[in-house]
Order: sequence, then structure tokens, then C-alpha cells
Amino acid sequence: VVLLTQYAIDHNIKIEELLMDKAFMYKKLWQNNTLDEAGEWFCGLAAEIMDYQQSMNGKYIGEIISYVKNHYCQNITIENIADHIGLSYSHVRKVFKDATGRNLAEYINTLRLEKAKQLLHQTNYTVKQVAALCGFYHEKSFSRAFTQVEGISPGKYKSMCKKTD
Repeated sequence: VVLLTQYAIDHNIKIEELLMDKAFMYKKLWQNNTLDEAGEWFCGLAAEIMDYQQSMNGKYIGEIISYVKNHYCQNITIENIADHIGLSYSHVRKVFKDATGRNLAEYINTLRLEKAKQLLHQTNYTVKQVAALCGFYHEKSFSRAFTQVEGISPGKYKSMCKKTD
């Protein structure tokens, strides 16, 4: 019971939402007549906590993605996201990685670069303006990230898009 309680605390699970309080949990444990009954009760409780965690993680993923999509053009950090959602830095990273298989910082960068490609293709903004509009505060870091992913510089990408239009 102590390990299960610690697990709930470590994963930001409010055990009182599931069981009302810890005293109630101990009372329920002691109501079992045999060790087998206690084991069954404990396994049921563990499953309930895991289900609760998965449902909360789903909620958090939606909040994380929504926050990133609404703020990608700003200087957002994982700390900003964690503060907004009310989770720890490490828990936000873990929840996102477990749910998507991707690194959160990588996701933010990918979203920014996709938006940059759209702007480079569909507008007359300069590379520097596109960088700023997509949350890159230094044109060089934008160009480096863009070139690393696309294999060409943002300026060349923009020129190629204009030629094909």
C-alpha cells in the first residue's frame, strides 16, 4: 500500500480522488479476510490507479499540444508548458514522450519549421521575418535548423517555391 501510494504521489495522481483518503484505503485493505482477497483488492486498486493515470495523461497531452500550437511563435520552453499545465518539467517530458514517442522540444521545433515552410512558400516575407514569426529569435539558428531538416537553406527553399508557382 505504501508503494502504491508513493507511485501515485510520484505521478501526480490524487489518490483521494480515487479512494477519498488514505485511511479509507487501509480500512478497505483490512476488511479482506484472506491474503488472496487482499491481493485481488490490491490488484484492482493498482489497475484503477493506472487507468486514472492514462486518462489524466490523455488530458495532459491535449493541453500540451494545444499550448504549443497556440504559442509556438513565442519563446516557449518546457518549463512554460509545465507551469501552464501544473506539472513538473520532467513529468511533462515523460507524459509527452510516452504518449507520442517523440521528444517535446523536437515536436516544438518541427511545428515551427512546418509553419516556416508554409510562410516561405505562401508569402513574400523575408527569411528573417519568417524566422521571427515562427519563434526563432536568431536568423542563424533558424537557418541552421531549417537546413538540417530540409537539406537546403530557407532562402533556397523560398526561391524554389517561387520557381514552381
